[in-house]
Amino acid sequence: MDNTDSEWTVSAGGGDFAHVDQGLHPATVKKISNPVEEECRYNPGKMKRKVTFTYEVESLAPNGERMTIPRKYTLSTNQKSNMRPDVESILARKLTAEEEQAFDIRNLIGRPCKVLVKHTPKDDGGFWSNVDSVLPADNAQPF
Repeated sequence: MDNTDSEWTVSAGGGDFAHVDQGLHPATVKKISNPVEEECRYNPGKMKRKVTFTYEVESLAPNGERMTIPRKYTLSTNQKSNMRPDVESILARKLTAEEEQAFDIRNLIGRPCKVLVKHTPKDDGGFWSNVDSVLPADNAQPF
């Protein structure tokens, strides 16, 4: 393999990145990453399992493809977790007691929902596009 292949070339990027507009967007759970162990930023040394949901919205990027926006979660269905309310919104119902103990999140891939995107200012004058919350899709039927 030639080490000069463009697929292996790294740059600072920027410039052509298109942000998802701020506001409420119809979306679909496009993919969910494999769980990874990450150090807890609030408790150094403590490891937590994390996953990233990638939501596809109806807006189109300059290349004509649908735009996506990720949101990272601690892998937990605990009442206090940040993942649980979003999972329940995607399902359009509360988790059952049985699902609290063992729920395969891969079943959410392809499910419709809505995402509220907010822009958070950066120090350099730019901004981050973040999923602020996930809501049930219009006319969502419990899954």
